[in-house]
Amino acid sequence: MARTQAALGDTRRDERAEWMLDRIVATGSLVLREIGGAEAKRAFEAMMGMRKIDVAAIMAARRG
Repeated sequence: MARTQAALGDTRRDERAEWMLDRIVATGSLVLREIGGAEAKRAFEAMMGMRKIDVAAIMAARRG
């Protein structure tokens, strides 16, 4: 994710999203238990707790 502009409104959220995406790719799984257990669960809950998730912004930051 872009380090200069937060795609999710906060660099910590960006880092969680980047970690989660990297783990999904590395494991080939979407099962939280398989991609990182408790840490994946916390990252998922933090991201889903946001009022608005802009998927286009996430994907643009990932490509950039």
